[in-house]
Amino acid sequence: MKSYLNKGISTPLAIGIILVLAVIVAGITLAYQYWWVPDQEVEIEETSSNIYRNENGGYIVIIPSDLSIKHTTAEAGETWPDFIDSLEITSNDSAAPAEWRIEVLKNTAGLTADQRVEQIFRGSQNQNKVVTDINIEGIEGKKLVIDYLPTDLDPENTITNATSIFIVKDNNIYEFFCMNKTTQNSRVKDYDTLRFDQMLSTFKFIKTQASNVLKDDIRNIDLSKFAVEAGIAVPELSQKINASQYADLDNDGKEEAAFTAFSGGSSGSFGPFVVKLKNNVPVQLKIDSDPPISEEIGSSWGHVSFFIVKSRLIKYFPLYKSGDANCCPSAGLRYILYKWDNSLSKFVAEKAINLEPEWLNKTYDESNEEAIKRFGL
Repeated sequence: MKSYLNKGISTPLAIGIILVLAVIVAGITLAYQYWWVPDQEVEIEETSSNIYRNENGGYIVIIPSDLSIKHTTAEAGETWPDFIDSLEITSNDSAAPAEWRIEVLKNTAGLTADQRVEQIFRGSQNQNKVVTDINIEGIEGKKLVIDYLPTDLDPENTITNATSIFIVKDNNIYEFFCMNKTTQNSRVKDYDTLRFDQMLSTFKFIKTQASNVLKDDIRNIDLSKFAVEAGIAVPELSQKINASQYADLDNDGKEEAAFTAFSGGSSGSFGPFVVKLKNNVPVQLKIDSDPPISEEIGSSWGHVSFFIVKSRLIKYFPLYKSGDANCCPSAGLRYILYKWDNSLSKFVAEKAINLEPEWLNKTYDESNEEAIKRFGL
């Protein structure tokens, strides 16, 4: 036995063992790096070819290099209300296609993640909704997994299962979307969800130059105090300023503030009101009276909202037929597009449209988008 031990291992065998060990170690290392989802903050090397740094959206993320990216900003012509930034990530892999999205929206209404979930899915056709807590970069949010039922316009009777994640940070809402699977007449098509989770684990917020927020002095004005002093609201807890937005609405190169006032009573919200600075003094700008509503439709009962698209003010509210309860409008939605008339020094109603009653059953995002299309913006 002693002679056998002294004989040792042949050189070719030793080399073979070393090569096998090297392959095993390399495989373990790669698997660890690829599959491990860290509990702690991910350190991202910005020299990586897969790094996507989004200054406008305020984040950095690792995206697999084989996927396609489409980046859209408000400056590029996107007309979605409160829109800041969108990153669409897709692949055409028939075995496991990817359809992901990261969107950044202005949180003008001051919503929580829970409230955004309820807002965006109000009236939508869905089932099997599961909402859970999620934490991204130390910020608590909501994760929603849901089945979207087919609409009457879908001849293929498609049921779509998707994941949406909502995070609120720095007056913005970050929304993450991942298509999970589709079912068409019992045929199931699975999407790439594993790499979506891996991508999400690399997401990091970054400090930006805030190119999407053009701050002006009007943003430093206490709108609640101004509204009380101007007689728009009263200094009671039941009335407050709601949904303020900022844009250059009168084409003078400076931002104005637009907002509604909310009442705790049955009248809901009213407005909108527009305020600008003149010689560092806040001044309310005039807005024309609403175009008349036909008698067969009835009244609006207040409940006014608004949004801004391409520096254009759009007001909207539900329409009530005679006999409708305050809770239950049935005549549709009315949208009014305003433009600034410099000669009259006020906003005038350029066009008014009514959306059909069925739009009351859709989300506000859906009905607002339809109104934008009909206005031709």
